[in-house]
Amino acid sequence: MSYETQNKPQIEVKEADNKKLLIDRRKRAYTLINEGKTPIIISEEEFLVPSQFDSNKKYKVSNKDLWTCECPDFLNRCQKNGIYCKHIQSIQVWLK
Repeated sequence: MSYETQNKPQIEVKEADNKKLLIDRRKRAYTLINEGKTPIIISEEEFLVPSQFDSNKKYKVSNKDLWTCECPDFLNRCQKNGIYCKHIQSIQVWLK
């Protein structure tokens, strides 16, 4: 069995997992906006997005050369999988 054949199922599982993560975060982004948790504009490229669960916490989202967020989900999971967290997605939705 070739290397490609052995690893194809793993790649397909990873892609399916990433799609699920992306969809889940998109739903949460819409929930943030629908709950009235409006982002705060710091500059044209930076925003503060309220935490969904802790009213005292806000995460900085930046869009300089690429989208980034300071939340643990983006730093620990989303960034390495090439997807956006709910805070980034909420800014993208809000800006439309």
